[in-house]
Amino acid sequence: MAKEMTHEKLDDVIKSYANVDKVEIKEKNHKNKKENNKLKVMLIIAIISIIGNAVFFSLYLVEKNKIKEKEVFNYEECDNDITTYTNKDIADQIIYGMSGNPQYFKDKLLFMDTNIVFVIEEFGDYYYDYDCMMHKVGNNRYSYLAYNKEAAISKGYREGSCR
Repeated sequence: MAKEMTHEKLDDVIKSYANVDKVEIKEKNHKNKKENNKLKVMLIIAIISIIGNAVFFSLYLVEKNKIKEKEVFNYEECDNDITTYTNKDIADQIIYGMSGNPQYFKDKLLFMDTNIVFVIEEFGDYYYDYDCMMHKVGNNRYSYLAYNKEAAISKGYREGSCR
């Protein structure tokens, strides 16, 4: 009798196996849904990151373009400005500077002659004021460095002779 199984018992065994399979399938479906949700979240994060980078890069290019626009010389504006000046106005601007002070140009020259010196690389360890440098080089082209007088002295340069 142990070997004999009744129809009812057989149905019960089949149902229990079927329930086990259903539980396993439900668990697998639940795991797949969790994995799908993780993939969806990662995909959303990746898309947001790409969009954010695109927006940031676009804003960067817009700002860079604004800076370039400021750097571009406006020839039309310049032409309009130039036509409003007379030769006398331009000469006065050069002589008197922006302040309109007749002493401006003289003060500027005096400052330059008093404080700025030039070291001509081919002439050794000497410095010269502008007039002396021009006397030395004539119409020839030389490489030179400009310093304030104290800096030239501190670098070891000595005052050169103008003869």
